[in-house]
Amino acid sequence: MMLKRSVEKWYTAVFGNEQHSQAALKSWVQNFSKIEGEPQILSVISSAIPDNGPQTIDEVLQCTDEEYTISLEDIEEGFEIVFGEEEVQGNRRVRANTETMISRFRNLKSRYGDEGGILNAAHGMPLQVTDWTSSNNHSKFVVLNLTEFDDDALRLISNYVVRSAFEMNYTLGQSDRNSMPFFYLYLDEAHRYVKTSTDGSSTIFERISREGRKFNVYLGIISQIPSELSRVVLSQTGAFFIHRIQNSTDLDFILHNVPSATQSLVSRLPSLRAGTALLSGNAVEIPFELTIDAGNYAIASSSISPLNDSSDQLR
Repeated sequence: MMLKRSVEKWYTAVFGNEQHSQAALKSWVQNFSKIEGEPQILSVISSAIPDNGPQTIDEVLQCTDEEYTISLEDIEEGFEIVFGEEEVQGNRRVRANTETMISRFRNLKSRYGDEGGILNAAHGMPLQVTDWTSSNNHSKFVVLNLTEFDDDALRLISNYVVRSAFEMNYTLGQSDRNSMPFFYLYLDEAHRYVKTSTDGSSTIFERISREGRKFNVYLGIISQIPSELSRVVLSQTGAFFIHRIQNSTDLDFILHNVPSATQSLVSRLPSLRAGTALLSGNAVEIPFELTIDAGNYAIASSSISPLNDSSDQLR
């Protein structure tokens, strides 16, 4: 009976009260060993599923056809379908076991899913990695400004973008490695989302740090708090550009996790001048110090003194 109620709920949502469709539903009997009318209802359901459309979740996520655009409402409905299927199969604790995930999702939906929200399907532009590599896109650089996101939303979007780039090339690499585009992904404020997984599982950032080179996907990690980054990602990093750092926790972390980082090198970090960095790692034979000429970018990133007229500082 639970299976009957679950199917009836979604069946009616798709087909409405159309007489022919409802007749197939009513003729379907699902009562222990007594099953009747199953071929008829399966035929009606199959007629609503296009043969040339995406057949799996991954195909839906990668599809650029507007007909298959995924909204937060679709995801929430998908959760209910999965929960219903699990409960029919006897998993009565599926909702309790996923309570944390669902609470996080509903928080995202309430904060960003309204009419003007940045996760609303009618707001902004589609986020599809395949669009970036199409012949119609003449730009080789794509900048995603995610400053409006809190940490939960930032982890969601960054994981989706990075995973999409990797899985796209991974799929292409199974048939023709020469067809894979190159992705250089530079992740700012990385300490907010490039972290070690709390449950011990491998993150997409850690997988790319280990396997990305084979599939033309490379990471550039930018952070002011290196001690909060994933140690797995740092262990696979080839070059480190280290600017002035004064926090003792971060200095100790660099000493123990950056190749070629000696005590004398780390001791210099708190006294580095602005625009100076230490280059270290497996990509260089010996660590050395370099001065970076940032031009106008140095002015834009300089601190503004509250004691001076800000209009003079911006000229």
